Amino acid sequence: MKRSVFMKNTIKFLGLIALVAIIGFSMAACDDAGDDADDLLTSTPPSIVGTWSAFEDGFIVSYTFNSNGTGELVFGDSLSMTWSISGTSLTITFNDAPLTYIYTVNISGNSLTMTRTSPTPLEPFTLTKQTTSIVGTWSIVEDGFIISYTFNSNGTGEWVVLGDSLSMTWFISETSLTITFNGTPYIYIYTFNINGNSLTMTRTSPTPADPFTLTKQ
Repeated sequence: MKRSVFMKNTIKFLGLIALVAIIGFSMAACDDAGDDADDLLTSTPPSIVGTWSAFEDGFIVSYTFNSNGTGELVFGDSLSMTWSISGTSLTITFNDAPLTYIYTVNISGNSLTMTRTSPTPLEPFTLTKQTTSIVGTWSIVEDGFIISYTFNSNGTGEWVVLGDSLSMTWFISETSLTITFNGTPYIYIYTFNINGNSLTMTRTSPTPADPFTLTKQ
């Protein structure tokens, strides 16, 4: 399958982080680790704060921007970061390697488009803002067994049944919920509805299934 521009850019970017991290650790003593993340903020538009995700070619990628200038990139593994924004210019620095990237950004409703301008310009990619209403742990009892889904605010989570658990990533676009289980080829897509403390999920892919309703814990 031909990879999308977004996925090629992400994989290239993560490979570069792994390479530079090795060099960066040898230079870490030269850097001041005590910088205050708040100093990085020249402006903090509330519209960018939150978790933004994209689902491409079977992978979920999530950026979380916290209001204090910290954040996280999740692409299977997690990378902590700091960020600052001035006008439409977004700067992201990854803490585990001396890597800084600059993007132009545009926010339209629940869509965030990022175009990297430095160090190497790349084509734009678009992420969707994730709802916070699903965040938490939801459970159901079936045939005497408890099944639980935990949705973390950074787009990660966990599925637990019979005491065993699988880590997962999740992505929401409108009423569609996509879940991928880390280390497996499994991708499940659901329609969902939240009504108070009830979450109803109906699987539409790969094999449609009857809806089931979980209760928020």
